[in-house]
Amino acid sequence: MSNILMIYGLLFLLGIGFLWHFLLHYSFEEGLMMSAISIVILLYLSGKLMKSFGIGMVLLNILGCLGVFLWILSVIFSCFRKQKKDRKKRNNRSVVISFPLICFIGLFLMAMVLFYNSFIIHVDELHMWAMLVKKMYKLNTFPAKADVESLMNCYATSLFHLFFQKIAGYSEQNMYVSSFAMMWIGLLLPFSGRRKKEWKKICLYIVFFYIAIYSLYMHGTKNLYVDLVTVTWAGGIAAWWISSEHRKRRDFLLLLAGCVIIIFAKPYVGILMVANLIFLIIWKAIFVDHKMHQTKSGIIKVAVVFIPIIIVGLLGVSLITLKLIHQQYGSLQMFFNNKEVHTIIGSFIHTVVGYSLSTKSELKITFVFAFFLVLFLWKLTADSGKKRDETSSYIVYTVLWSVGYLLVLLFAYMFIFPRAEALTSEGIRRYLSFPVIFNFVLILSQLLRRGVDEKTFEKNRNVVCFLILFFMLGLNKNYIAYNTSWSPDNIKKYDDITKVHNMVDELNDMMDEKDRVYFINQKNKDEYPGNMALFCLEDRISNFLEDPWYFYSGGSKIRIATKLEDTDINHLNDILKEGGYTYLWIYHSNNYLNKQFSRLSYCENVKDNHLYRIIYNAKGDVETFQSVNKK
Repeated sequence: MSNILMIYGLLFLLGIGFLWHFLLHYSFEEGLMMSAISIVILLYLSGKLMKSFGIGMVLLNILGCLGVFLWILSVIFSCFRKQKKDRKKRNNRSVVISFPLICFIGLFLMAMVLFYNSFIIHVDELHMWAMLVKKMYKLNTFPAKADVESLMNCYATSLFHLFFQKIAGYSEQNMYVSSFAMMWIGLLLPFSGRRKKEWKKICLYIVFFYIAIYSLYMHGTKNLYVDLVTVTWAGGIAAWWISSEHRKRRDFLLLLAGCVIIIFAKPYVGILMVANLIFLIIWKAIFVDHKMHQTKSGIIKVAVVFIPIIIVGLLGVSLITLKLIHQQYGSLQMFFNNKEVHTIIGSFIHTVVGYSLSTKSELKITFVFAFFLVLFLWKLTADSGKKRDETSSYIVYTVLWSVGYLLVLLFAYMFIFPRAEALTSEGIRRYLSFPVIFNFVLILSQLLRRGVDEKTFEKNRNVVCFLILFFMLGLNKNYIAYNTSWSPDNIKKYDDITKVHNMVDELNDMMDEKDRVYFINQKNKDEYPGNMALFCLEDRISNFLEDPWYFYSGGSKIRIATKLEDTDINHLNDILKEGGYTYLWIYHSNNYLNKQFSRLSYCENVKDNHLYRIIYNAKGDVETFQSVNKK
């Protein structure tokens, strides 16, 4: 039933897109993007202003039904237009459906098969995006308190997922389907308005990105991370914009709304990608459309464009720095420590040059390799003197933007990121993927652009086919596990998933509404079980993001690396008592925990993945832990 309702949700998504198509003469692909934007904005306003998503869903259903009705009328009208003269005069509005939209429907249905019976598997998904969707679905509004990490970073994509959850019911597999669909809405926009006769170009483009993302992004195509939506929407809008020299007012509406959603999806990096998009549009207007690169005053024109950018950038850096100094946050304290600054810079350079963008692919594509591959491919897009001049302009822009992006990223690791992450450049792979994927969207759309002669198309087609074969070298036995639900036992953390779910089933049989569980895992840096337990039990379990989950002689830890020297095992009694915990879940023990529990007379010989009932004495202090496992 859920799958049938997902198709119903797809129909509504398309219906709202058809409505935009009829009202403002958008192409079907442009209407589809405006449909996704409408869903996010209406649900956000409904949740914030009305404190309920119900009003927003009603409005979206009405709009979807109206769009489908108008589309049916269009189909009937087209069937009656039999005269050849009328067929020749048909414009975009009289086309029943476009080939890229057919491809999108096919990709959506394919995702429903590939992700059938999938479950949430990635760490950040468990306490961020999927958690937010789960809470919003249950509460029918935004959570009253910020009990989901980085709540503001999740709205755009999570609201899009919520739309389908509200229609088809709560389903983890359908979150992956809607995430996959949202990514392709951005990727297919550059082929807006293409006809069926260009099906080869569109199919090559789709096959390339479906295969290449496995090597260009560390989580492949099956994830809820907002990175892919952010970069594919930015790249898709950029490629769509530069594909035409004449833009209408309605195009500016899509551009503005798209930029809002990109920032809404991932605020900080989203701002960078929107800046990239806007600067590229300005660059095209000055150096491509008006041929400024051919004039003697080209250097002055470059200065006119970039001096304001540099001034604004320096001002922004200064304001952020002053704010960080005031807050004493992140790695700022290391700025005056030359040794640690050198460590950060050295680690950053080593990562950019030596780290592959994906840890799962057999291809070890580093940022530097991808950068030079992008420049080489840009050169291949030129097929005439005029095109060579235009391509040279884009190459210059790509170099300038890539260097600027790296400098901003280095600044972030030096001043904004926590010290532990800055010293090792942790998490940098995802950030390095942004400019790479963005440029590949631009290049592929240029290689497969319309209006080229047959000889040029054959050359470009061969280039894309070679790229597809090259990226196929990255596929391995883990590809199916990480991009479908067909081989879950090959997922690295599948054992943890099974253990946690089995224990949650036991807890649900024993617990009532007043019971709460405290989670301890003495396996240092193994945050996955804590994430999974938090996702499954939500408010009924301790939050490893805020509460100690690992104890050692120097104190305890929250999150993955944050140390609490003033909270050690001796504070456990107060933590349990103040939190109203009735059960203790020891996921993984060690000698230190066993000795301390014995010293505190709690219990002896604690077992791994075991449940204990917390027994309090008359004073309300912890007296002992009593095993309650069924097995």
